[in-house]
Amino acid sequence: MTFAKTTYNGLPNKFEAGTPNISGSIGLGAAVDFLQGLDRDAAERHETALLDHATAALSKIRNFASWVRPATRQALVSFAVAGVHPHDLGTILDEDGIAIRTGHSLRHAGHGVLQTTGDGARLVRVLQYLRGNR
Repeated sequence: MTFAKTTYNGLPNKFEAGTPNISGSIGLGAAVDFLQGLDRDAAERHETALLDHATAALSKIRNFASWVRPATRQALVSFAVAGVHPHDLGTILDEDGIAIRTGHSLRHAGHGVLQTTGDGARLVRVLQYLRGNR
C-alpha cells in the first residue's frame, strides 16, 4: 500500500482483520501452564469450602434468593435480593471492592468471584446492610 495505490488480496483473504491476537495467544499459554501446575484436588477442596461457606452465610440474609441446587451446584452463586435492583446491588458491592455481574442475561441476578472466605464475609456484610439485618 502506498499513497498512490492500494492493492487488495483476493477472496477470502481480502476480509482478513489484520495482525492476529499474539498477546492473547501468549496469555492463554501462560494460563494453561498455570492451571496445569495446580493441585486439582486441593483446588476443588478450596472451591467447595468457599461455596459451602458462602451459601451457608448468604442463606441467612432476609429476602435473599439463590438459584443454587445442592445436587448440581457449581462454584457460581446466582442470586437476587428482594427490593434491590441488580444494577444498584452491583454498584454498591463495587464500592466495597466486590465485583459481580448483573443484568438481564443473568436472570436479573448477580454473580461474582470469591477467592477467600474473607471475600464471602464482605459480600454477606454488605448484603445484610442492604437488607437492614445488620
